[in-house]
Amino acid sequence: MSIKNLIGNGEDGLFYTSHESINIEFIAQNITLENLYQLNQFDSSLLIIENNNYVNIKNIKILNSGGFNTNVLNQLDNSEVEITNLEIDNYYSNTVKELINYSSKKEREYEIPIQTIKNFKITNILSQGALFKNVNGVIKLDNGELKNIHVCNKYNNCTNISSNDQMIGKAEFILTSGKKPSIFSNNIKINNMYGDTGVIIYVTKFNFTESSLTNSHFKNGFIYLDEDHKASGQFGITNSKFINNTSESGTIFSIISLNIETGSSVKVNDCEFTNNISSNYGGVMYSVSPYVNNHMKFTNCQFNNNHARFGDIIYSYSIDSMPMLINNTYLNEYDVATLPTFFKIDRDSSDKISILSGENIPENISYQLFDDYGKQIFFPKKTSNLQFNELVFFKVEINDPSNAKIIGQTQDYCWDDRCTFPSVKVIGNPGIYILSLKIKSFGQYYKFIQDSIDLEIEIRECNTSTHLNQINSNTKLKSCYIPICEPPCSHGNCTNTNYCDCTGTNFKGQYCNEYVKLERIYLLDVFFIIIACIIILIIVVLI
Repeated sequence: MSIKNLIGNGEDGLFYTSHESINIEFIAQNITLENLYQLNQFDSSLLIIENNNYVNIKNIKILNSGGFNTNVLNQLDNSEVEITNLEIDNYYSNTVKELINYSSKKEREYEIPIQTIKNFKITNILSQGALFKNVNGVIKLDNGELKNIHVCNKYNNCTNISSNDQMIGKAEFILTSGKKPSIFSNNIKINNMYGDTGVIIYVTKFNFTESSLTNSHFKNGFIYLDEDHKASGQFGITNSKFINNTSESGTIFSIISLNIETGSSVKVNDCEFTNNISSNYGGVMYSVSPYVNNHMKFTNCQFNNNHARFGDIIYSYSIDSMPMLINNTYLNEYDVATLPTFFKIDRDSSDKISILSGENIPENISYQLFDDYGKQIFFPKKTSNLQFNELVFFKVEINDPSNAKIIGQTQDYCWDDRCTFPSVKVIGNPGIYILSLKIKSFGQYYKFIQDSIDLEIEIRECNTSTHLNQINSNTKLKSCYIPICEPPCSHGNCTNTNYCDCTGTNFKGQYCNEYVKLERIYLLDVFFIIIACIIILIIVVLI
């Protein structure tokens, strides 16, 4: 049977629909569907199989087809589907849409496949969306080839309309939800698949056996776990190869959160990881969960020529949270790395300082950052092309703000190879305080295990015989200081900051550098006027 150039505008299946029917058995073989297209803007499909129906299709080709919001297969509830020898090529949905869907309102009681697809080839899938979506079902995939999937993600030129379900567009291969669905995949060859994440499952059992993933790119890794956002399950990866893949973090495994008593697990046995590259963290695995060591295990695996900026093979939360490694290729110091773990003070600095109230702390009190393996962590250099989101910002705080205040620039960022306390002024009552440099943003890193540096600072008692002890700033706390006048007093004594006491001198002004103006003696004025008048009168009389 061959059907070409068929256009529909309904919400049903363009080729086959079992609507409101029970116990219908549909068997077909040797089918070619070419240039089929659904125009309806609502959910539609090429094949729809509803409750209590059985479909068995052999040798089916679907070529150059698609729709506005259309998938190939939409299977619902207790229906059963077996497809053997399936070929899909050059498929496109205008709206982000899963390619093959199974959805049931009820949990399956037994692990008997309700959807089986064998000997399939899916190529040139132009639109975005998970290839397989499974809600409460058991799906078996056997002997399949997936090639050139979502290549628009590679060139950043995808034009699909977003789906209401954002997860559809995040998972490229498999997406599951519901209560304990299962997916068993055997001998699946994936080549040239691009997108955000390969597999996102929720409380699902997922097996990937005798399979391969090559020449693909996933921004957040092929297998993604984040229990805080409904991404969890039991993964069994066996006798599979992962070659020439790339990612930003964790090319194959990306683990964001796992609970300490999670039911999730990842078991990787007899697998090969070769030439996988992450632009940031973990050429093979990236994990920022502290509990991975209890739930993930690599056994008899080979690691060859994998690379990343941090951790060529594994980037982990800490040494203690590394996955279990049994009989694998030897890992050297460049193969593993962890989150930034601890700060170490620069050898030329001191973590205890003593000052008088109102003095600045010493300059260049610096700390360097290391991971759990003792490898130093570096920050961006101060260059003109520095990106804001790359910076690690911090703020300096004091533990008792009612008795001590920080004056000056309290916020800055770490750069090059260190974080340096700014030389702030500290005003306070005598005592011992803790000055803390607290990390406020982590730049290119997920987080720091130690995100605060504490510096012990002593404010000494003020010697009032040599220093002044009084309020000298916009605070109610007193400063202890020797007054300094700039420029220095020309005469008199400097008794406060830039204030000169001119007592006992014939000078005045802020710096005693102005002559005192003499006061006029008015009695002398009167005396001289009287004398002048008398002299004038005598002269007049004599004349």
